[in-house]
Amino acid sequence: MMKKLRTLFVLVLAVSCIFLAAGCSSGGSGGNSNSGTSGTSGNASGTASGNNSGTQTEIGLDEAERIALENAGVAEADAVYVTAHPEYDDGAYIYNVEFYSGNTEYDYEIDAYTGEIRSFDQDIEDYTIGSTPSQSGGDVQIDVETAKNAAFRQAGVTEDAVTLTKAELEYDDGRAMYQIEFIHDNMEYEFEIDATDGSVIQQEKESVYS
Repeated sequence: MMKKLRTLFVLVLAVSCIFLAAGCSSGGSGGNSNSGTSGTSGNASGTASGNNSGTQTEIGLDEAERIALENAGVAEADAVYVTAHPEYDDGAYIYNVEFYSGNTEYDYEIDAYTGEIRSFDQDIEDYTIGSTPSQSGGDVQIDVETAKNAAFRQAGVTEDAVTLTKAELEYDDGRAMYQIEFIHDNMEYEFEIDATDGSVIQQEKESVYS
C-alpha cells in the first residue's frame, strides 16, 4: 500500500513540475515579446520626434544675390543693388533682390529656405543708374557692399553679428544714397550712406521694443 502511495506521489509531483515549467517558459517569452515591442515603439517614437524637431535653415542674403545674378547672367561687378532684404510675401519667407545692370532693372523674389526663384521681372529703363548724377555733383561710385560695410563700421559691428533688414539705393532730392538698416542686440540701426563716397549722411539707433 505504501509503495503505491509513493508511486502516486511521484507521478503527481512530476506532473506539477511539468505544468510549472511550461508556465515559466510562457511568461518569459511573453515578457521578452512585450519588451521587444516596447523598445521598437520607443525607437520609432524617438525617430519621429527627432525628425519633427528639425528646423529649416535660411540660404542667406549672399546666396540669394548669387542665385539672382546667375539667373540674370550678370556679373557681380556689373550689378548695382537697389534692394536686397528678407521679407514675408503671402505667408512665404523670401529674399527680395533688385538690382540694375546697365539700363536694365532686375527684380527677384527668392525662397529664403530652398533658393527657388518664386518670381522674376526684368525692365529696360531709359537711363543707366551708374551714370545718374547726384545732387552733390557726382555719380553712384560705390556698391551696396561698400555702403553696408560703412554702416557696420560706424556702428562698431560686423556683418555676421547683425540681421540685415534693408539695403537699398535711393534718391532724395536727386541725391543718390544707400538706405542701410539692420538689428543687433535688440537695437535697430538705420543709416543713410552717400552713394558717391561712402560717407555717413545720417544715422539712427533705437530699441526694437520702442
